[in-house]
Amino acid sequence: METLFSKHDRCMRITTTKLARDMMDETNWDTRLICLQGPRGVCKSTLLRQYIKLHYPLTRCTNMRLGAKR
Repeated sequence: METLFSKHDRCMRITTTKLARDMMDETNWDTRLICLQGPRGVCKSTLLRQYIKLHYPLTRCTNMRLGAKR
């Protein structure tokens, strides 16, 4: 589990939010399922990482990590 947390932390550190994708405002994030289709290299994964970084506090993972060790 610690490997998963370290990968997540690394992805969040290297993800920049300087250039947010236009699609972020157009997407209905309240739906149960979101499907992003497109060719390789059009930043589908980056869009998801940017959304996570902007809308969920990073301390959330730290709290989960602390709770799991107890």
